[in-house]
Amino acid sequence: MVLHSSSQVTTIKANNTGGLHLFINAVYGSNWRYERNCGPWVVLGDFNTARHSDEKLGRNPPPLAKLAPSNSCINSCQLFDLKHIGSHWLWHNNSLGSSRIIGRLDRVLCNQAWIDTLADSYYEYQSYATSDHAPITLHLLAATNTGPKTFKYFTYWYKCAVSEIL
Repeated sequence: MVLHSSSQVTTIKANNTGGLHLFINAVYGSNWRYERNCGPWVVLGDFNTARHSDEKLGRNPPPLAKLAPSNSCINSCQLFDLKHIGSHWLWHNNSLGSSRIIGRLDRVLCNQAWIDTLADSYYEYQSYATSDHAPITLHLLAATNTGPKTFKYFTYWYKCAVSEIL
């Protein structure tokens, strides 16, 4: 089944007789660089893995080798974590006490074009409702131009620099 089609990519959902479900992106990179330029792009959802070892509390921290494949994919796609507000912990295992595990498995990733176009955008974690994941609200905000920034020079900077040299 075709889910999306454009001049440069077609997204297909496929199922085989064994019950395997696949998503396939067929890409045609235009001969013209300006046509290949990707606009603002955001990828969000439950990645079912932390990106960094400090994004999981409870039991053992995830080994760096387990985090490497998803981070490698994110880095090769040139995606960045979008800024967020709310709790850092978006998932829990529905346990209490020493069995409790909390983590940051849900996130919003974006490309540089997104940051350039929607510089003040962010996402917000809502309160847990009926799921073990916190819902995410994405706020789409273009950069607010507050005018040129004034340069301020403090004599303290000079004094610190001179004292370090001496």
